[in-house]
Amino acid sequence: MVSSCGLPRVGPNKKEIYEGSVQRSSDAFVVAVNDLVTRATSVVPSLGFSTSFQNAGQIGSDTIRPGDTLGLTIWENVDDGLLAGETSNSTLLEEVQVDGAGFIFVPYAGRIRAAGNSPDAIRRTITRKLEEQTPDPQVQVRRLAGDGATVSLVGAIGGQGVYPIERPTRTL
Repeated sequence: MVSSCGLPRVGPNKKEIYEGSVQRSSDAFVVAVNDLVTRATSVVPSLGFSTSFQNAGQIGSDTIRPGDTLGLTIWENVDDGLLAGETSNSTLLEEVQVDGAGFIFVPYAGRIRAAGNSPDAIRRTITRKLEEQTPDPQVQVRRLAGDGATVSLVGAIGGQGVYPIERPTRTL
């Protein structure tokens, strides 16, 4: 009487398993479990990063390349400086592009090797060269977004357009 009410089962019976096996033209395999099978299936795969990833070097500071665009701000410690106007003691050089040979030109400092250097190394070079002309110059060097690498967004999105890829943060 209980068997006719259709209670849920815990799984297939032996006959149903053998009918679904490969030998009976299905995709199930019937494997007899012995010590060899137990050892083979007891191996826990190692999870995590590969050794080549773990031993990879750290990303260094931002390296300037030919074609990059830099912004320079130069402060002078005198009232009538070389680069600054009468009412200001700072000079803003916007969009100084690194030429194909890897150099930039800064007035009174001359031609400076930018490619292959970090913004901080370029700052130190400009400061050293300007110290010969004006006392204690302070220089800020920054890479401007859009060093020639852009991404175009099109389609059914809210902000279609061409956007510069900002290299220091590696975000779009």
